[in-house]
Amino acid sequence: MDTKSFGKRLKVARKNKNLTAENLSEKIELSSKSIWQIEGGQRGTSLSTFVRICNALEVSPEFLLQDSLTYCDANTQYTTLLDILIEMDNKEFDLLGNIAIEIINNRDFN
Repeated sequence: MDTKSFGKRLKVARKNKNLTAENLSEKIELSSKSIWQIEGGQRGTSLSTFVRICNALEVSPEFLLQDSLTYCDANTQYTTLLDILIEMDNKEFDLLGNIAIEIINNRDFN
């Protein structure tokens, strides 16, 4: 497993849920020090901890592991777009949504 990429994705998903490392550690019954080590890529997780992380953050296992998988059903373009969306703050996300609505409303259907 690519622990650095896994840790980066874990941190992004945690922040996206507005959780501190301490909040997440309470939810999954793991020390905050362990969370920081996982996010920093210094250690991996057990399967049971991995499942608790996915459930607590409401993310797919594929999202957290995609940099380590040699086979993935997700289309690369969609995966890249998802990465961008996850890293956006609420203001950026709203702005992008408004732009998408304008594009759809101004499409030429001929």
